[in-house]
Amino acid sequence: MCLKDLSNKWSNTNGYELDATMEIKTGSEPRVYDVNVWYTKPDFYRVKVTQQGEDVTQMIVRNKEGVFVVTPSLRKTYKFQSEWPKQNSQPYLIGALGEDLLADQNVTMEEDENDYILQAATRNNHKSVMPTQVITVNKKTKLPKTVSVLNEAGEEQILITFSKVDLGIQHKEEEFAIDKFTEENSNTTGSIEKRRIASTLSCSTMGRYNIS
Repeated sequence: MCLKDLSNKWSNTNGYELDATMEIKTGSEPRVYDVNVWYTKPDFYRVKVTQQGEDVTQMIVRNKEGVFVVTPSLRKTYKFQSEWPKQNSQPYLIGALGEDLLADQNVTMEEDENDYILQAATRNNHKSVMPTQVITVNKKTKLPKTVSVLNEAGEEQILITFSKVDLGIQHKEEEFAIDKFTEENSNTTGSIEKRRIASTLSCSTMGRYNIS
């Protein structure tokens, strides 16, 4: 399997939608989140995260106006200065995973009957404590099935399990407008730094997993 071809398949698509679960094991008890991602070229993103068992949803939205953290239930929107996700690779963004594979000159690959198992370095703000990711790829579809992020001891800290990845799906630019995700004239805009949400979706939703 050619890593460059795999990376291009994930990174150069005009758009995609995906559904996944994200299990974070860094706290005293594992937390599981449902993740839904829209991506449309060149740089439009909407990442929706909902903790299982909790009626709280948060989003990261990147549109032509910038990067926003949105909490629809609180009718609040925070804008912050960031090049996210370019400066901080995320395991639930398949384009970023493709770039991770090309960036690491020491990628290893194993395979079984159905899958390729790739091990590569992470490229995010937690790479000093979670330096390695193991990406399982379906041989037939060439799409990721799981991503396991490991600490220095090789212990799994985050597990992403993809249930759906649809390439080629594009959303219109206006679908990434912030007012699509909050009630009109009801949201409160403020400084992400002042509200102590800097660089995270929130401690409760992302388990202190840095996004900026």
